[in-house]
Amino acid sequence: MKTLLSLSVLLIIAGFLHGCTENQLQKTKDFAPEVLNYEFYIEGEIGGKLLRYRQINYDWTNVSNKYFIDHQETWLQAYVDSLGEIDGSWTIRIHDIDIRSIELPYTLKESEGNIGWYDERIDDIIENNANCQGIDAGCSFFLESGESDITLISNENNILEGEFSGKAYIYGTGFTPYHDESIFHDIVKGKFRIKYRTE
Repeated sequence: MKTLLSLSVLLIIAGFLHGCTENQLQKTKDFAPEVLNYEFYIEGEIGGKLLRYRQINYDWTNVSNKYFIDHQETWLQAYVDSLGEIDGSWTIRIHDIDIRSIELPYTLKESEGNIGWYDERIDDIIENNANCQGIDAGCSFFLESGESDITLISNENNILEGEFSGKAYIYGTGFTPYHDESIFHDIVKGKFRIKYRTE
């Protein structure tokens, strides 16, 4: 009887640990070493963690992974692959450059682009910042071209590839303006491979 009770307790504990492990893997699978090998992605290393998010094209927005020919504007996005449970994304915006005709590799000059990042799993800076809270507020971190290195490496068959690194400073993304260059993340080993549409 005692053995049966001990076995039951062990099975309950094992089931509990198995459930926790599955949940933990789901919530950390974009971190090394569990990073997934997506075909199209944006990634960067922040605080020793490799954050690779997969390309997702959303129908509800007109700027989802598109190059706008007439305006020479490029919008690229990748999101945390967690079934909507976790908020996290990379965004890349390139201004006033015809990405189909420039000579590559091409390093973006000042004001030609930026890269935004946010991931609620590792970013308690935003959670603990009063300027980022409230109905009219919000924050992300942005790495600006010119101040940081953003280089386009390859563009074939509507697949744009590049690399980036530098300091990403906190910016307000809501209606309340906010910017503080004393608050930043160092981003290293940034890479992207995105299949874009044209319009």
